[in-house]
Amino acid sequence: MSAQIIDGKAIAKKIRVQIRQEVEQLRARGVQPGLAAVLVGDNPSSVIYVRNKRKACEEVGIYSEEHRLPDQTREEDLLKLIEGLNSNPKIHGILIQLPLGTTSSAIPRLPEKRVSSVPKGASLTTATQSFSAGT
Repeated sequence: MSAQIIDGKAIAKKIRVQIRQEVEQLRARGVQPGLAAVLVGDNPSSVIYVRNKRKACEEVGIYSEEHRLPDQTREEDLLKLIEGLNSNPKIHGILIQLPLGTTSSAIPRLPEKRVSSVPKGASLTTATQSFSAGT
């Protein structure tokens, strides 16, 4: 069996075209898909990842918004933001970029497992995991 070289850029472009078509079909039915990205702290890799997700959304016609929170964000404030995003009709998915804050912060890192718990019927995506509570 010989190795096969694949063109990742061409495959990605094909996928983006397909997603754009699906987004256009949703828009025709009156649905504008929306993604909210939540970033706690200023981890350089996380900042780049979230920026690339916003660019990807723009490229395929998905509404997106970014919520940048300081490294010292309290758990209750983050959960309140997530609750608000879950009830926002413009938002259909929430990306919570991990890690939540930095380990060098004077305040302990936010508990990722607790933040990743979502109410029934909601969906949440982190940079490393995807959760769905079902309906």
